Amino acid sequence: MTWRQWCRLLYEVAIFDLRVLWISGLVPILIVSIAGALQWPGNLSQRLAWGGGLLQILGIVQVAWGLHGVRVDLGQPSFRTLSRQWMVKLGGLLGRRRSVTVVVSGVGSVAAAGSASARGLVVDRSSLESRVAALESQVAGLEGDMRSGMTEVHRRLESVSSDLHVTSAKLGAEAADIRKLIDRLFIGGLDLEAAGLAWILCGQVLSTWPDVVASFVPRMS
Repeated sequence: MTWRQWCRLLYEVAIFDLRVLWISGLVPILIVSIAGALQWPGNLSQRLAWGGGLLQILGIVQVAWGLHGVRVDLGQPSFRTLSRQWMVKLGGLLGRRRSVTVVVSGVGSVAAAGSASARGLVVDRSSLESRVAALESQVAGLEGDMRSGMTEVHRRLESVSSDLHVTSAKLGAEAADIRKLIDRLFIGGLDLEAAGLAWILCGQVLSTWPDVVASFVPRMS
């Protein structure tokens, strides 16, 4: 193992894999340290209670932001869009009328294609050569129709194959997006929300038992 590989492994083991614990613990420790270092306002218990309230607010904001990110990743309307829709409905309840412009557009196309071919041949039934010529003409016409039909079949098969390739590529891209979304949600996307819950818990402890926590602050400093 090279030196660079060892440093990278140390980073993954000590920091990256434990990032939730680091984020969850550093912010409460920082707030407690600031509360212990400040001399105003009030005593240490009061400062810790204020710090606990601030920590709870930060945790709630962090969880709310994480939920907002999950909604956006799942393709749901954001809270801003929902708020606007609610305001529009509220305006309708209050009697506010808004002008509504309706744009109607229509696109229509009529295509008609027809082909008619008539093969006319005067056949002298008493002449064998005339009959043979008529049969040859009919066979040539049938061969031409068959070639035209085969060309059309090949063209349609190529079109279907091209559509299948496009659809397959689109499905592959959508599957990759779904895998990325699952990775964000269930592997690394909920780390900050977990840290926010830890902040709320620590803030609740600081706000509920500030005197108990204050008795340990001098030992930590």
